[in-house]
Amino acid sequence: MESLSLKEKAAPPRLEFDDGSRIITENASISLTTETGQAKPWEAPTTARAEAGISVEDFYEVSRLAHEIISTLFLQEDGTEKERGSSSDDGFSCRVALQFPDELLPDATQVTWLMEDALEEAFLALCQRKTMEFPPLVFILGDSTSSGSCCPDEMNALHLNADILVHYGHACLSPTRTVPVLYSFGLTQAKAPPCAESILQYMRKNCTDKQKLLILYEVQYHHIMNELQDILTASDSNNLLESVVIGKIPQHDLEKISSCSTAATGCCGASNASCAKDSELETGEKSVESNSACCNSQSSCNASELPADEMDSSGASLKNRFIIGGLEVSSDLKLSEHILLFIGDGTGDSRQYLNTMLRTSSALSTPMDHWSYDPTSSVISTGVPAFVKRQLNRRFYLTQKARESTIIGILVGSMSQRHSRTIVSHLQQLIEASGRACYTVAVGKINVAKLANFAEVDCFVLVACGENSILDQERDYHLPIVTPLELEIALGQKDWSLAEYSLDYNDVLVNVTPTKDTENDTDTKQTTTQDGSPSELDDDDDGDEPYFSLVTGRYESSKRTAHTVPEDLNLAALPGQGQITAYESAGAEFLAKREYRGLQADVGVEEAKAAVEGSTGIASDYGHR
Repeated sequence: MESLSLKEKAAPPRLEFDDGSRIITENASISLTTETGQAKPWEAPTTARAEAGISVEDFYEVSRLAHEIISTLFLQEDGTEKERGSSSDDGFSCRVALQFPDELLPDATQVTWLMEDALEEAFLALCQRKTMEFPPLVFILGDSTSSGSCCPDEMNALHLNADILVHYGHACLSPTRTVPVLYSFGLTQAKAPPCAESILQYMRKNCTDKQKLLILYEVQYHHIMNELQDILTASDSNNLLESVVIGKIPQHDLEKISSCSTAATGCCGASNASCAKDSELETGEKSVESNSACCNSQSSCNASELPADEMDSSGASLKNRFIIGGLEVSSDLKLSEHILLFIGDGTGDSRQYLNTMLRTSSALSTPMDHWSYDPTSSVISTGVPAFVKRQLNRRFYLTQKARESTIIGILVGSMSQRHSRTIVSHLQQLIEASGRACYTVAVGKINVAKLANFAEVDCFVLVACGENSILDQERDYHLPIVTPLELEIALGQKDWSLAEYSLDYNDVLVNVTPTKDTENDTDTKQTTTQDGSPSELDDDDDGDEPYFSLVTGRYESSKRTAHTVPEDLNLAALPGQGQITAYESAGAEFLAKREYRGLQADVGVEEAKAAVEGSTGIASDYGHR
């Protein structure tokens, strides 16, 4: 009996979950009154794709992504099919998570159905099979657990054991820890020839010598960059361009990340989580060894067997990368010899543009000039905008405010990024070594009301991607929120005028010397100075020495609240003879002084009452009508 094709088999039910957005996006017969008194039907909001008049298949690049998904999960580098077993325990050949920003959600359901069909076609074509034994599971991620929609939401994808994540819309291009990510930035109506002609025309009028051009861009214009580079090089009749360098989308070794996560269980019968347990504890990364190696030797799953560059999840794997605004350029590139041209929205509304300008506005990393070209208006602007200079002044002020803090909170904006746990550990050591109290919190979506609950904290350091390290409306917050680099400056590890300013915490990890045994050697926190030489935090410094505050305009006393205990200290010789008398906590002391401490049980004071069933239903109808 011939095997049934995939379409003839019982396909999994396609369920549409209604979170309340359906009634917003569908065409409803709601009448709105215009100024003339006439009623008009309510219309669903249009997406960027609908406004551009591009089909769903083309705008979301369904065919390209389907082929890349099959190649990543099912094929090896030589094109042969991977050994994935003859059956699937959960009834699906693979699990694909789709992440959409809010403005593209109206198209999410249609993209999901198209992706399922495209995955089957790509599998049959690339793997040279007649049928696909098990169907793929394609699902849409719900509310993001990250601080912004630009970050790949690995945590949500892992809730359904996703093998791969497809991120749609604008992206910060931050690397994930365990789940490979594919991007679709969406197609725009921008064309390379008009863009190239505007650039060359401007250079003919304003440039006399040959120039080196470094082109960075908003990721939505990625699809025209190769063509733009070719046109600029070929059409330069006046020989004004010595070289044209285009920023690239960083590659993060998807095969190495996905090799241990494409199946629910490892080859040795244990789950992938237990198989890579030791590796995660050591480096925060899953083992890159194949499942077959796991069967042959137990030590293959340990981090000690990994290459040195994989063991070091911070500095060693980052020093060879030069990231500006999420895009990668050669580490040998001399920025001072190039003109930086940014293609995209050159206003403060573009987080990628602001990130790029702040990264290239410091004294140590400044290009010959800053240009920006907006394809929608075909206008070229030059120089550093005034809002960037105001932002730098604001960041310097917040850094000085952070210097006066006694209790510092580490605000984790996302745990999906690859080196997030490494930077949190580094910041904890840095704060504790400075004699200040440290608390680590994760509140999901960050807003003023949530942070107001931590009244005892004097300053927060935000661990997030470069585009979300500066919060929207940050002046509304009651306390300073700084970046990891700004905290290092506030604690005296770096100097503002000598540091290469960056919102990306990966640039901070480049100068961190990793220690193999942080638990047994916590008193020796080693960093590097401005010239690259190692320097330890000197615990013998006089912590009571006052300093001049640029915020108050007078000398202030040190904010050190704790002191490290020397290893050779004889506790028995002290008046207390080494006996523990009290546990001091800056947060607990502050809480004890507050009149309101939140909900309290008051056991034995108030009468206990039985729980009653509450209302059920959706927000618009709890069954009371």
